[in-house]
Amino acid sequence: MKKLTILLLLCMFYGAGKAQISVEGTAAAGMLLEHHGNMSILARERPYAFSLGLARQTDRQSWASFYNFPRYGVSLIYLSPGDPEDIGQIYAVMSYIHFSFLKQNHYWLTPGMRAGVGIGYVTKPYDANTNYRNTVLSTHWNVGLSLDFDLEARVYKGFYLRPGIGLLHFSNGATRVPNYGINLLMASITARYVFGQTEENCFLFKAPEEKNFFAPTKKRDRRTHLDLFLTGGVKENRFLFDAEKYGAGVFSVQGSYRYASQAAVGVAANVFYDSSEYKEILHNNAGASLERWQITKPGFGLNHEFFFGRLSFFAEGGVYVHLHKYSTQLTYQRFALRYAAGNLLRLHLGVKTYYYSGLAADWIEFGLGFRVL
Repeated sequence: MKKLTILLLLCMFYGAGKAQISVEGTAAAGMLLEHHGNMSILARERPYAFSLGLARQTDRQSWASFYNFPRYGVSLIYLSPGDPEDIGQIYAVMSYIHFSFLKQNHYWLTPGMRAGVGIGYVTKPYDANTNYRNTVLSTHWNVGLSLDFDLEARVYKGFYLRPGIGLLHFSNGATRVPNYGINLLMASITARYVFGQTEENCFLFKAPEEKNFFAPTKKRDRRTHLDLFLTGGVKENRFLFDAEKYGAGVFSVQGSYRYASQAAVGVAANVFYDSSEYKEILHNNAGASLERWQITKPGFGLNHEFFFGRLSFFAEGGVYVHLHKYSTQLTYQRFALRYAAGNLLRLHLGVKTYYYSGLAADWIEFGLGFRVL
């Protein structure tokens, strides 16, 4: 954990130059969201958390001006999820980006939103013999996600206070079951200090010179694109509890339209394959007549993508076309971070979900994309 934190800090602040750096501390408390029937036994105490973070302010990047100059950073988190006996504590490292809904050089009181992703270590995961009540987290290491809405007030020079409310989620993406995941609704208060900030340089964020992003003389700035993606992962089946690892994946043909310099909408034709579904169907339907190729499920979805330089956030929702009568899932969702490793190649890290008493992780996706047009 210490080495990972140092690496993240070095990557974030390398080449920072005169960019504004801030340190912030947060205290939070909240409640466990019981999205599954047996979670009430895990709500023994009120959850609380403390975090310490470092952030860098964007200033003249073209993508940053589109989002009102957000800041990005990394934080160390200590979380007591409310059940020290069955879950224990969670120690996490989260990277995040904080958006302001208003232009930062015009207002002293600013509403905003913060989104984070990282990794957390759970001290007491599920164990069939010694810790069977913890059905939410069955591995020590889990993916963490956060989304907060806040209102930041500038108190004096570089000192800010920020109350907020948001959601905090941890899950292993069904790499091991049981894995209902833990969802916490948290209210927080954050104190932030910006190093070297004065009355004169408080709001110096300026947009670069305006450029025509879609200039016809620039082929790379075309509005429409066609991409091919192949992604996959490993999972356990949440209904069989056989402790067996299964492969799953998606082949996608995605068309997109870049309606703004940092945002695009698209449609996708997908082919899903989950090797655990065949065994699950035979287990639940005695005498079922089914060929293995029939567990392949075509799907069609609508998606949206936000770009932050080479990095982007991708979200898609869609419907299945079933090739047999035994499957009951109608819809799917996919969320991912993508990175443009050149003009044609894109890296993909995400999660595929489905609806089961709320959104549930189906598998974690790793993959590559190739730009055709």
